[in-house]
Amino acid sequence: MSAPTAHFKTLHFMNIVNSNQLVLARESRGRTQQEIVAMVPNLQQSNYSKMEKGLLNVPQETLSNIAKALDYPVSFFYKKGVRTPISSFYYRKRVSMPKKSLSLLEAKLDVVRILIDELLDSVEIPEYNMPKFEITDNFTATDVAVRLREFLKIPKGPIKNLIRTLEAAGIIVYFIKADIDKFDGITLITDKGQPIIFVNDDMPNDRKRFTISHELIHLAAHIPFTPLPSDRDPEGEANEGAAEFLMPRLECRNELQGLRYSQLSIMKDYWGVSKAMVLFRAKELNSITPERCKNLYIELSRNGERKKENGYVDLEQPSICNLIIQAYENDMGYTLPEILDVLGINEGDYFEYFKNSRFKIQVKTKRVIEFNPK
Repeated sequence: MSAPTAHFKTLHFMNIVNSNQLVLARESRGRTQQEIVAMVPNLQQSNYSKMEKGLLNVPQETLSNIAKALDYPVSFFYKKGVRTPISSFYYRKRVSMPKKSLSLLEAKLDVVRILIDELLDSVEIPEYNMPKFEITDNFTATDVAVRLREFLKIPKGPIKNLIRTLEAAGIIVYFIKADIDKFDGITLITDKGQPIIFVNDDMPNDRKRFTISHELIHLAAHIPFTPLPSDRDPEGEANEGAAEFLMPRLECRNELQGLRYSQLSIMKDYWGVSKAMVLFRAKELNSITPERCKNLYIELSRNGERKKENGYVDLEQPSICNLIIQAYENDMGYTLPEILDVLGINEGDYFEYFKNSRFKIQVKTKRVIEFNPK
């Protein structure tokens, strides 16, 4: 990845509160309208509802109290931006998430999306130039995966540097602490056209690799062509494409012939996928019979590996966001207060969203020294 270059930009905030930011700030704290009204003096439920809908101006004193209640700088509420409906993209989730948990997660994703757009005003990263592949009766998700490997110049065999490969193609990969077991990942496009693949940081690496590959299929073959016909199965197509992307059939079919339980750990380590994924792929490619696959799944369960598998899969950490904040903190010489002012967030949020900030290390060190004076 090329080194980031930077240019300075003067920011001008409009003097009109963005009602979208009111909703975003509240949801990112997991608060309801009723809770905010209870926290802010002289604020009525009916008025606050109209403020969030953009039907009523927000008095300065009220705005200051809302900002204090939600622990956001006042400047956050003046930021421009359109809240892209996240429902128009694709979640990987096993069952429906509770509405409150979903709202909190979506708000945090949206905050990061806005912050990255803001930061990219002054830092350049590799330009996103991924081709679009429309799935048809004659061009399947498997074909998409084959073409993507060709475009990304991935050599035969397992993908050793998955995240670095996507970052070089201008895709930001972001590990987020979701605290929701039912959330695996999602792809969002920022207002300025930057794709971000969000991945639940609490998952094992083999699942992260599959999720990233799954989202890559969405990015290349589904998002550019939305809305899709109602008879399409985008999740099934993304699973099919991810399987081919990580384990190309022409390269692994023979290896999977007559698969034995003792081989699962070796295959997991080599291909960088879960043992369950190896079994799925072996059955899908007719390398083992459905009955044999069922027996191997039973053996996985018997050994307590259906929920948590043994073995470790290596996966590099995302680097683009780290390089972006390094450019601000080191190359451009921004102070922490200046960065917080640009982004319109508080110190705690900055350290949560950008964990490798050198300012975070300095603040932690300072607090340890103050707590343990010599």
